[in-house]
Amino acid sequence: KSGSNEGYMLAEYVNCTCTAKPEELSTENRIALGAVLYYQSLRLYIDFEREGGVPNLKRTGKTNEEGFEKLEPKCSRAKLIENFHSYFAKDFSEEFLNTCYHEETDGYLWVATGYGDNVMLDYVEIDRLEKQAPDTLTYHVTVHWNNLSDEPDFKEFDDLPFRLVYEDGSWKTAEVQSIY
Repeated sequence: KSGSNEGYMLAEYVNCTCTAKPEELSTENRIALGAVLYYQSLRLYIDFEREGGVPNLKRTGKTNEEGFEKLEPKCSRAKLIENFHSYFAKDFSEEFLNTCYHEETDGYLWVATGYGDNVMLDYVEIDRLEKQAPDTLTYHVTVHWNNLSDEPDFKEFDDLPFRLVYEDGSWKTAEVQSIY
């Protein structure tokens, strides 16, 4: 919904933010917020890991000897981190950015090119709002894996936490684990 217009759009084209104060959210709103931000956070995390995480950055096809691909237009690592923290809380580890990106002296970012999806992933479900604190919401997430390896000690389900915090006037992801 935007002003008087209401409609639908493919979620991968939209990044949403919620600026409602914690006391303004009903339980129903808190559950919906978790569902929306969980799937968005996974997508954004993967975007930062693989594509540059800043709107309009494009891969160029130019790679270096270390296996990194040049991104255009010019973008600093500081801008990358600033954009990251518009969605992810300050205490969310940005360590993976150090391994995924190089900032060259020419002012361009280069992103690591070697990645692949986990083919054993079946589905992910955010099942419940587990804990509520004044500025923190913690959800329970279940991940189901397909056993493609016939390992005797295969674990079919994983339980993962997902946490949101109210920071700098909006709800941000404080804990999400990449399942890819």
